[in-house]
Amino acid sequence: MQSNGFSRVTTLTGFIFLINFFFVWFFVTPVEQVKKQSFTRKEHDAFLAKDNTANNTIDNHTEEELDRKELRDRKALSERAGSSTSHGTSLYKISSIGSSLDLIVIRFVMGFSMLVFRSNFTSMLEFHFNTSPKTNGYIMSYNGLVGGFSGILVGKIAKFYNHNDAKMQLHFSLLLMASLLGITFSPSILFIPVFITPLAISSAVCRVCTTNLTFRRGSEDEKGVMLGIGNSLLSFARMISPALGGFVQEVSVYGPGSIGALIAGIGVVIMILFPLDRPRVNKKEKKDQ
Repeated sequence: MQSNGFSRVTTLTGFIFLINFFFVWFFVTPVEQVKKQSFTRKEHDAFLAKDNTANNTIDNHTEEELDRKELRDRKALSERAGSSTSHGTSLYKISSIGSSLDLIVIRFVMGFSMLVFRSNFTSMLEFHFNTSPKTNGYIMSYNGLVGGFSGILVGKIAKFYNHNDAKMQLHFSLLLMASLLGITFSPSILFIPVFITPLAISSAVCRVCTTNLTFRRGSEDEKGVMLGIGNSLLSFARMISPALGGFVQEVSVYGPGSIGALIAGIGVVIMILFPLDRPRVNKKEKKDQ
């Protein structure tokens, strides 16, 4: 039985993982050390600030008020950290869920559409265009190259949109849906790289926009939790997307791409019905009104 290069691919993959382990082990600073350095820097700045205020003859009453306020802030921060680490965080206790629910749904829907398409992309190429593994490798490499280069262009694209993440998310989601349809119904293999280029760019831009909007919506101490929930949903999508794509491909060779474009269209409809840049009113603000 011939391996057809499978053993070489697995060996190369294992070697790349060893290289990643080397860089992480020797070059990534531990989190605790970074926290200690940041706290030391803050304490040093606070000490210098207190010296400056003393030299500028600020009265003792003001200094005592500042000290008491700083102690209260530190106590509240330690209580929040202690409660979150000892008792855990429940979904119903996360205040950012209500304000970011549409973002979580959009992130899941758009990611799921891409996963359904990519799970059977090479099979679609083989069935539709009778391509060889070598040709599939070239196409996948081109996709990765464009995806990596498009990360450099995100900043310029955001500047062109005046950093309006909601508008960027909507426009590039439409471009992503159109690219999925173009790749699925391409009449020739030559059109595949043409449609892969906007697909890779739109996918990179949508990821950045969703992350920025999540950071903007969520509170300071819940941003990590919100990103974790989104990543967990994407992990669930990675689990079910190959099964769905394979089932649909049994019906038609155009099935995975069509389903992916349909799911992306659902995400676009959600963005139109619930604009991402619509004003948000907190519960506290409603009570005050």
